[in-house]
Amino acid sequence: MIEEEEELKLIKQIFLIINENVPDDCRDLVINRLMNRLMDDIKELGVKETIKKWLGEEDEELIIVD
Repeated sequence: MIEEEEELKLIKQIFLIINENVPDDCRDLVINRLMNRLMDDIKELGVKETIKKWLGEEDEELIIVD
């Protein structure tokens, strides 16, 4: 099982990856939306299940906007 310290480190790394890969023209909107969704999922599901969900291990449609 992932320890709390490892979970926090993982969450910080995810936030960093999101921050580094969001286009400049919509940075604030996208980052805020993704961070809020991620935190809501972590609160509801826990870190392990959230990672599964965000890695596509659920039957959720992914929408990519260019």
